[in-house]
Amino acid sequence: MTVYRRQEDGSVVVATFASFASADLIRTTLAANGFRAVVRARSVVYPSIDAVEGADVSVAESDADAVLKLLRALQMPEDRVE
Repeated sequence: MTVYRRQEDGSVVVATFASFASADLIRTTLAANGFRAVVRARSVVYPSIDAVEGADVSVAESDADAVLKLLRALQMPEDRVE
């Protein structure tokens, strides 16, 4: 499993997108498939620049493998920001 970053709340980032809208599309897709996901701006100091900094999609660590498998099966777009 590829996990980009663990969060303090125990969740893991499964995808990072250049725009909040792209990340929210993934969050909605995951919700429709029974997974709880959270979208967070990569910059918590200056959240108004999230379009520049990107947005992370996080899920519970216990769901991460299934979520990544689902996203690959659905061939969701990769819009990752490193």
